[in-house]
Amino acid sequence: MREAIDEFLDWLVEKKNSTDNTIMAYRNDLSQFVSFLAANSTAKKWADVKEDDVLAYLRELESREYAPATVARKMAAVRSFFHHLVLTGTLSDDPTLQVGTAAPVRPSPAQLPQSVAQQLLDSVSQQTPLELRDRALVALVAGVGLKTSQVVALNRDDLELSPAGGTLRVRGRRGREQVMTLLPAVAAGLQPYVEEGWPRLVTEGQPPANGDVDQRPLFLNARGKRLSRQGLWLVLKEMGEEAGLGREVSPRALRGAWGNS
Repeated sequence: MREAIDEFLDWLVEKKNSTDNTIMAYRNDLSQFVSFLAANSTAKKWADVKEDDVLAYLRELESREYAPATVARKMAAVRSFFHHLVLTGTLSDDPTLQVGTAAPVRPSPAQLPQSVAQQLLDSVSQQTPLELRDRALVALVAGVGLKTSQVVALNRDDLELSPAGGTLRVRGRRGREQVMTLLPAVAAGLQPYVEEGWPRLVTEGQPPANGDVDQRPLFLNARGKRLSRQGLWLVLKEMGEEAGLGREVSPRALRGAWGNS
């Protein structure tokens, strides 16, 4: 298990240019988590760690009467580590995902203002298909205010773009459909992904669900498969970190942000 931590720390140095002090803090915090697992969990590898293990660790930290800021830092180290394992394909599920939003030291995120949504967009270049996708996700969630489940359920043929904006067919409860009109700014955020990013992410030879290419998922992961709810959460969290916002970015907090001053 410690080998994966060493690889994560190497990644922080190589890709994030983290300082020696930052690396030391991450190493100490993650080593403490490993020691806790060894004494209190049956997990033998990272894939065995469950949300209950993370919650138990949070309770352990709080029982030691650490300052809230210290608890937050230690939990942030654990979350960042698991996010990295998921993003690199080492794990398929992140056991910290819900703990990060439910922890007492992490209050529920407030609605983000329009300026923050724009900062997210500005922080991402448009050089790769995934970057185009990430910008499209922010534009859609901030501009239309869809729920996470509605965003990941969208298919390619649900979206029609036009110079005036376009339309989006959205599925609600019990399969009810609603056709929404897109503002030109939202359409502009989606268009580069639809025209350039999406075709490059579609896996060659992947058969459409019903034989029609337009029925393929609108938002894809790096493997050309439908982006999951968890994947959307991770994308926004990573974007928030890259933008240096210093605050949590969740789909719920971002919803409709373009309408907030």
